Amino acid sequence: MKATITKCFPDAVHRLCGWHLSINATMNIKSPQFTKTFRNLLYKHYNIPRWYDKWEALLDKFELHNNAWVDTTYANRFSWAETFLKTHFFGGMTTTQRCESINSYLNNFVNCKLPLREFIRHVDIALRDIRQTEQYDDFISFNTEPPYPTDEALISYLKQFGSSYTRQLYYMVKLEINMESRYIVIGHELEAQSNIFKLRKFEFPDSNYIVIHSPSNNHLQCSCLQFEYDGIPCQHIFAVMKC
Repeated sequence: MKATITKCFPDAVHRLCGWHLSINATMNIKSPQFTKTFRNLLYKHYNIPRWYDKWEALLDKFELHNNAWVDTTYANRFSWAETFLKTHFFGGMTTTQRCESINSYLNNFVNCKLPLREFIRHVDIALRDIRQTEQYDDFISFNTEPPYPTDEALISYLKQFGSSYTRQLYYMVKLEINMESRYIVIGHELEAQSNIFKLRKFEFPDSNYIVIHSPSNNHLQCSCLQFEYDGIPCQHIFAVMKC
């Protein structure tokens, strides 16, 4: 598959499924504690030096320096670790869940014993049901507004998102806004006509982020790269918006 993707879609980034990697870790190492720590390396947004430090600590803890599966997995790290993939847009997908969920949904309508004509008719019913659900969600998003909190400092942004985003995306952004209060701005510098803000998570001295604001185009970029990766503004950017 990797060779075919590289040939047919040379600009695409081939990402390994996080769910399957977790299953393989459990099957090959047979240690729940290893799998738990491995999943942190799989899904968390560490900076690159810290990721390598944690990987070495993982090998030392479980004595896996000469394990064949671990060595192969490490060689493919650029295809599965969030740390190395966060500069690419994946729309929040870390597994093959979209394909798997469609397969699971269709299994409610079809089975291997159906004649071909009945199979096509049942697939049409399933697709019609999916389209009706999407139309209902679109109607709710475009013709109604979500309930807004009355005590939120960023209420103006919430109203903008509520009128522009789908309802599901609105609640994802709202969650980021709810978490921005965890961060405090510990530094501010002006460099090359850009404002550079340094943030730290309250009571977590090792959790630091940098947000760059360009007044010329009002552009904001965070070192966590969540917007570039998921398409959703991060809590660190919202924390800077209050400055």
